[in-house]
Amino acid sequence: KLFNSKENDKKFRYIVNDLDVTYGYSSDKFDFDKLNTVLMDNINDYSKVFKRVISNEQVRLQFLTRSADLLNSVFKPENMKNVLDSLANQIRDYIPLQQQRWEGSCLNWEEKIDEMKVFLEERPEYFMKNLNYHINNDEGLTNFYLSTYPINSGTFKVNTITIDTSEWSGRYFQTLPITITAKPKHGMRFVKWNHDSLGTESTITTTLPELIELEAIYEKINLNEQERSIIINEIMYNADKDENTKDRKSTR
Repeated sequence: KLFNSKENDKKFRYIVNDLDVTYGYSSDKFDFDKLNTVLMDNINDYSKVFKRVISNEQVRLQFLTRSADLLNSVFKPENMKNVLDSLANQIRDYIPLQQQRWEGSCLNWEEKIDEMKVFLEERPEYFMKNLNYHINNDEGLTNFYLSTYPINSGTFKVNTITIDTSEWSGRYFQTLPITITAKPKHGMRFVKWNHDSLGTESTITTTLPELIELEAIYEKINLNEQERSIIINEIMYNADKDENTKDRKSTR
């Protein structure tokens, strides 16, 4: 649905509405091309607004990049299934009471939960392909793998995703630049990437081919030299009592 508020800035925004038919509840199974339905729809206002918005090239690219970030993090099957389990566990003990009070209610409840898990497992693959076909002009997807050498030498950040492991895989769009940062662990220094074309900067922004393995190469730091360096992260300054520095003062 669309809504606006006079108390805000009067701009129309989307609001999530009617989730009863999600997760494959109706005929819209995990392989259903919902994007095609929206893009072919010339009646509903939400479709018209969406099509008009993504006609802006900058917004289209932002939409694709943000969608890929979410599919590679929040909407990963293991994350979503954990959320589903946590919600199901909250109401599981009440299902028999519901069934006893309302005949025909919550039939095959556990089986329906399993069906939702199948949807969560399979849906990202199809949605990514639909995004590529309809919004990315079918220009292709990239599967890439991140690792470190030596093993466990650091972590990564990919666009908006903070990755706390030394190995990771993701799926994005070939023609969209991806920003990847290699973050060394204590005692390690980033040297270069395993592909010379990517240079020696720890943060790179680049497009990637259909399949590629990226390895961040590190070397050990001489900790004795590191410990001899001085890092100043705070200064305590006691100004003369007659001076108005307008800064925080510390007195003893």
